[in-house]
Amino acid sequence: MGATTTPVANPRLLADRFGRIGAVGHRVFSTSKASPLARAMTATGAAALASAALNSLAAKILAITAGPGAIALYATLQQTRQAALLTATANGQTALVQGASALEGREHTEFVRTAACIFAGFTCFTALLLLASPTWLSVLIPVPNGARDAVRLLSIGVSLLSAFVFLTALLAAAGKIPQLASSQIAGSAGLAAAAWPAASLAAGGRLYALAHLLNVSAALSVVSGGFAVHRFRTTFAEWFRGPGSWWSSRAAGRFFSTSGAMLASGLLSSAVLLAVRARIIESQGTVTTGQFDAAWAISMSHVTLVLGSMQSYYLPALAKARLDSDRVQQISTTLTAAVLITASVIAVLSLTKPWVLTMFYSGSFRAGSRFLRWTLVGDYCKVASWTLSIPMLARGDIRTFFAADILAYGAFFVGSAWFSKWAGAAEGAAMGFAAMYAMHFLFCSAVVRFGYGLTLHGRAWKALAAGFAVISLAAICSWNQN
Repeated sequence: MGATTTPVANPRLLADRFGRIGAVGHRVFSTSKASPLARAMTATGAAALASAALNSLAAKILAITAGPGAIALYATLQQTRQAALLTATANGQTALVQGASALEGREHTEFVRTAACIFAGFTCFTALLLLASPTWLSVLIPVPNGARDAVRLLSIGVSLLSAFVFLTALLAAAGKIPQLASSQIAGSAGLAAAAWPAASLAAGGRLYALAHLLNVSAALSVVSGGFAVHRFRTTFAEWFRGPGSWWSSRAAGRFFSTSGAMLASGLLSSAVLLAVRARIIESQGTVTTGQFDAAWAISMSHVTLVLGSMQSYYLPALAKARLDSDRVQQISTTLTAAVLITASVIAVLSLTKPWVLTMFYSGSFRAGSRFLRWTLVGDYCKVASWTLSIPMLARGDIRTFFAADILAYGAFFVGSAWFSKWAGAAEGAAMGFAAMYAMHFLFCSAVVRFGYGLTLHGRAWKALAAGFAVISLAAICSWNQN
């Protein structure tokens, strides 16, 4: 691509914007309700940051050693594994955390036991499906012929991660936030340690090595999660040894009332993402797809870092709240904290995106800047809409939650195809992502305000507006960076 002129940001204007955000943030975190959230974020933030750094290191090694094509395949295998994991767990992590946080006594014991049985059954089914049907699955999954065995190998990692999801859900429900956070670092450390040998094998044509890389990460994750749970074995033993049966139809109904819609939503999202990626590969090749995946990964990483440091506290706190005033306080505080942090990170990424892509991947990925400028806008909407969607889960309003997801992914699929006519498949997908979460945010805002009658505090909306102003200014100043 030809050289472009990079606009220079106005430092005084940016400083003024960030100063206003900082003032709002100080008022938020000085409130009593913010203290538990701040403690949860402090406990998980460092671990999440370490995990993100290790994941980035693994991606950097893959990019330098094997190039954009390997990154594209690695991202495809990750997305395939995620879709399989949704099935293996019945996408029941949230259902397990919600039920284990809200129930007591016999109902609590039967619910946890029943959830364990559901996880085991769905995991066995999914693993057998991956082992027995790699041929027809490879038709649905956009991988080269030499990587079809990698789909079969994913059955190992999916089984291990299913156990890890169950263990971490128990830790979250028990409020063991520091242990939950630290247990998530081991898998990322495994990725970083095994990245070079896997990348070397992949560069030599042995593409199945990328599946082994994911399996190593999964194995270390479940070992770490097991040690964390073992530290509190007395507490968790009481959860399983109490009165009641190992299978309860009532408990299963409660579990699937949440996880059923979330499983359908998760599979829908995975199917849409795979379809969009297949369109990019078909029309623009693996190099552009790899550049898109790099931008996508950076975009998802910082969002996961922010939301991951909050979600371990937020959903259980909302599920336990009994008064609307408490719910409003929790939502307002979390929304304010989320958008303040996210706006700051997005502004920095937006102003430095070509250098960030080079730092975390290589110079051949700088063209991904044109995708990142759209996904960063979508990230801001995603964080805000996520905060407003969790009250649906806390209230058990799964139909509305599912409707919001259908609307969002429908907008992503249709929007990606529409924008692709003018901008190409990759950039069209990035634009569709921004439109997707803008739509999701508007829908969730309407539900919280008019459906649940919850009027959020003014400071939350002021923080949201200030954050949007900052990311808009940063985007304008850096739009043509490449």
